[in-house]
Amino acid sequence: MSIIYLIRHAQASFGKADYDFLSETGMRQSQILAAHFQATGLKFDAIYSGGQLRHEQTLGEYLDVLAASKNKIPLVHQTDAFNEYDSEIFLKTLIPVAIRQEPAFETDVAAMPNLRKWSERCCIWCLMPRLLPPELVLPVTVDI
Repeated sequence: MSIIYLIRHAQASFGKADYDFLSETGMRQSQILAAHFQATGLKFDAIYSGGQLRHEQTLGEYLDVLAASKNKIPLVHQTDAFNEYDSEIFLKTLIPVAIRQEPAFETDVAAMPNLRKWSERCCIWCLMPRLLPPELVLPVTVDI
């Protein structure tokens, strides 16, 4: 049976004028992930990645570990399909769905002063728990 792993890029430099590069924490995260794959012996037949710098940096750590250990490097397919999307359009589409499913969510939305600023937090902490099955949602405590 085939298994597909979906891995989001490590922490970007959010809040910077150009945030399409990994923060120090993001570099460490990608190193930890690469070490985990190496330690568990997990091998991939192919890798699909976005074309943004933060995607390349996250993947680069893993490819460096493979190269250093003389392991076969899988074919990497780069596609813009994984690049950043307009989160505001995404939210304007999904928020009405979430409100239909849970009308009280409308109060949460009204408290958001700027959709773009709050989009990532909204997706992770507000929308995902409402749209995903409960068994796929991990409990998260966030002070917004």
